[in-house]
Amino acid sequence: MSYIDTIKHELVGYINGLPIYHPLETVIDGEWGGYDFSCSPQNLIIGGGAGEHPALVIHNLGSLVALYILLCIEKHTEHFADSFIAPPEETIDHLSDLAFDTKENLEFCGWSMTNIRDFIELAKCPLHFTPLLEKQTPEEWIKESIGQFVYFSLPELNPFTEEINSLPGLKNWFPGYWMSNVTCPPPNHIKSKKESLQGTGFKEHGFFRWDYTYPPKV
Repeated sequence: MSYIDTIKHELVGYINGLPIYHPLETVIDGEWGGYDFSCSPQNLIIGGGAGEHPALVIHNLGSLVALYILLCIEKHTEHFADSFIAPPEETIDHLSDLAFDTKENLEFCGWSMTNIRDFIELAKCPLHFTPLLEKQTPEEWIKESIGQFVYFSLPELNPFTEEINSLPGLKNWFPGYWMSNVTCPPPNHIKSKKESLQGTGFKEHGFFRWDYTYPPKV
């Protein structure tokens, strides 16, 4: 049993070979960066802590979404220059304020130099949809990857959803999938949420968030 198994949680995907968990309760246990981390339903967690890979607790998920939208604007400007109309400067400034506020986003809990090195080397793997680039920081790669994931799959964790979507130039705009580094197991490779909740084990070990099976049950 790993530390994450002492917290009610759900498994929502994987990134760079590590599980991504969403805690379903608030736990206060230790200082910032401690091996036994604190967390709440407003966080995502990469790695399960003691007994598993050291955890990376991700905070302020809305700012990561804003960072991803800024990336999308940059990519659209680069690849669709003839047809893309960039949002006005006021929108860029507003997104920048959200993305680059003074709050910390990434809390590395008990990571060793070896853990950091291995994570960076694996992030460069060409099997990723968007590998870590030489000119890119690992922190930026994590933030933009998780920002996309939250934007499309977990919008309820983004307190700025309505604020961002209503900005001038972004209404009814589709940003695109530019990172796509979060993965999920195929249907039937992991017990569904419905099956997990039939027992009581999920209270200790969590369950898989996405409830899909194949063939679909009518």
